[in-house]
Amino acid sequence: MSGRKTKPHAFVTKSALTAAERNEIATLCVKFPKRSHGNADSAVWSYFGELAVRSTDDQNIVVIDDSRRYCDICLKREQGLYSGDKSGRTGHISRVKSYSKSTATTSLADHLFTVHNVDVRESSIAGSCSDSGRQLSLQDSFAATTKRHVTNKPAATAFEFNRDLCFMICLDLQPFSVVSSRGFSGFCAKNLPAMKLPDESTLRRGALFDIYRCLKSDLKKQLQSVMNSGGCLCIMFDGWTDRHCGKPYLGLRVSFIDPAACEAHVKTISVKVVESHTGEELAGHIRQELDDFGIDRTTPLYSTHDGAKNMLKCSRLLEVEEMTHCVAHSIHLLLTVDSVQKVTEIVDLLKKCKNIVTSLHFKGCLLLDEESKKVDRQVISVWVYLKYK
Repeated sequence: MSGRKTKPHAFVTKSALTAAERNEIATLCVKFPKRSHGNADSAVWSYFGELAVRSTDDQNIVVIDDSRRYCDICLKREQGLYSGDKSGRTGHISRVKSYSKSTATTSLADHLFTVHNVDVRESSIAGSCSDSGRQLSLQDSFAATTKRHVTNKPAATAFEFNRDLCFMICLDLQPFSVVSSRGFSGFCAKNLPAMKLPDESTLRRGALFDIYRCLKSDLKKQLQSVMNSGGCLCIMFDGWTDRHCGKPYLGLRVSFIDPAACEAHVKTISVKVVESHTGEELAGHIRQELDDFGIDRTTPLYSTHDGAKNMLKCSRLLEVEEMTHCVAHSIHLLLTVDSVQKVTEIVDLLKKCKNIVTSLHFKGCLLLDEESKKVDRQVISVWVYLKYK
């Protein structure tokens, strides 16, 4: 690389770079390894490799960092932003995800799936007859499990047992670490001695993604049934910013009526980090998520969200049939902004109520004792009445 050298990990912006330096950024590439540690045949090695720089004639590639494995999709995305983007976003080489050489291929696959929606596990399953059979069995098992929240039949293998266990943990909103807790492991050792409990990383990295695929496949079938019957969908979305890291999030749900059972459903499609909360960015993200779930662009869409300008613009860009203002947001604004905060008497009253609740919370034992004394007085009163009647 000619000119002033810049470190690949440096946090730099497009405006801070000269034209020569931006050309240097354009020459960066990922050199895919022929063989690597762990599963050398894994499909992840088509996306991860060593950070390198190629010559102007593309004849020579020189590795500049062989200590880590870099994501090729991330690199191409950031390089594209350096050349200019209509949304005003700026590329940062520091955003290219990289992992140490000893990182397991499952972690690399997790990144591809969660960030880039590239499912390399699915392709590896399709190429293996034994794995394909296990996946088919898993689909059959969850066909009844996801509807009745009970397993259709006992797990025949440890593979299926781990998925059933993961589904139970997710359904009850329990941490994956429950498998290593003394109580649960002792219960299973006594009642299920033949089953070996998996490590929590096995559930988090493997079983959870398999369950997601099954549930996603089932939702796709439901949505396809709605579209085939000429139905419509209502998309509900809301954005917020994480207070800890300051990342912008968007939650997306879809509601529809199942034509076969005449039942109303509300399903969460995704909760993901977005680039920003602008109307254009939100509309593009939502359209991409709907495409991923097989929702045809000719399907009539309705939307429900708050009255923020970016949300209204998002609905216009999505060309929805009609927008409905979220009732919960309306009531919240009515109470906290338009009425409560403007009436001094109400604000003072709420402060007093808050102080009362706080005091009672820490004096619960005194209230319980007072309640017990009240019951005692009633019993004594009845006893005295009967005695001197």
